[in-house]
Amino acid sequence: MGELGSALFGFFFVLVPTVLSAVLPTAKWMRAFSRIPMGLTKRKRRRKKGKAHSILLLSSLPPLSPSASLLERYAASLPRSQRATISKQVPKSLVSHSITVTSSTSSDLTLEHYAVLMEHERQHYQNTPTTYLAALARFISARCMLGRIDSYYADGRLVAWTSSVVVGSTLRAQWFYQLPECKKFYLYFDSIRASLSRAEAMGLEVVDLGPVSPSTEATKEKFGFKSVPDWSELGGMRGGLVRDSAEVPAYTDLQLM
Repeated sequence: MGELGSALFGFFFVLVPTVLSAVLPTAKWMRAFSRIPMGLTKRKRRRKKGKAHSILLLSSLPPLSPSASLLERYAASLPRSQRATISKQVPKSLVSHSITVTSSTSSDLTLEHYAVLMEHERQHYQNTPTTYLAALARFISARCMLGRIDSYYADGRLVAWTSSVVVGSTLRAQWFYQLPECKKFYLYFDSIRASLSRAEAMGLEVVDLGPVSPSTEATKEKFGFKSVPDWSELGGMRGGLVRDSAEVPAYTDLQLM
């Protein structure tokens, strides 16, 4: 695409959401917009064949002791290998790779976040114009939604970010992007831990990891998230209110075992 093309994309990815935020700054507008990328608009719900979502009903987790956290109950429900990943490998990886996490709102997404998103998209579209267009569209959507952003840094470099949106009594892990070389850091599984801890703190009923895809379905199933076609009927999503980002606890306030 060249330096000029990259510069133009950099300009527009900052300009468009900034203008929209300035013209339509209200939480009411962002709340309404958020339902579109989440697939909760009436038009999308009328589709005969929509994608199933990976769902965990928190009431299905084993009770354990009265003092057990939701994350502990979740780990106990998993097979041995997956339990070790959540309980041991993820915390160990965060320490060994000097991972730090900061939380912000969607309006704080920057060019650095876009760069991670674009590298993530290259895995699917290679280095084609579609890569830039898909990344730009997703960035603008994330920027204009209500959502709690967790930014993962390794030695001061942004390597991944995720957005959590709460609607009704459901936490939706709406976006997750990471640099390809950082898959070995187990950051995706840490984002699952964060989702469960947030759900417990907010008294939610469902954690939704988003649409099922052939490349992720088996992994999500192994970690307890079942493919559910009628996902929008669960956890008050159909008519629920999208929570403001400030209502969703920051990463540093979570109890992650």
